[in-house]
Amino acid sequence: MRLSACSLTVFSAASSHCSSSATRLCTATRCAFASRIWTGDGEDMSHEEYGLVGSAYHIVAFQPDSAIQAVQRATNGTVTMAALGAIFGMTTCLAAQARDAPDDPVNYFLGGCASGVFLGARTHSAMTGMTACIGLGTLAMFTKVGKMEGWRLAGPPRM
Repeated sequence: MRLSACSLTVFSAASSHCSSSATRLCTATRCAFASRIWTGDGEDMSHEEYGLVGSAYHIVAFQPDSAIQAVQRATNGTVTMAALGAIFGMTTCLAAQARDAPDDPVNYFLGGCASGVFLGARTHSAMTGMTACIGLGTLAMFTKVGKMEGWRLAGPPRM
């Protein structure tokens, strides 16, 4: 059921609010949004919110010289985190479609790895990209396995 909704999102024609030149971007964005809902993360902070929080800490820790520089830093962090979330969601969704396995943790590894490669490209460093690919992919895979098997890292003990 989840897979069919994802495939409809990815392979749908341009909707009324998407121009023909932006069709691929709109379908990728809808797929990323749908992937976020399906993983059960609806209550968690979005990637954009993580970017804003990280940007706020960065601005406080390293005081900018001007207000324009502060806005640039905040925008940079927020856009990067939003792009990471979109890349993760889109890759996870497309991997589920291509592999015909919607809840397989390998899909999440591939999504995390693609996000790591984006970080490497953003920093112009192959070593950063490779390390982030392995790290984010492994983290995403174990997060999915943990949710599937009911792992808990913190919280009150079960009675």
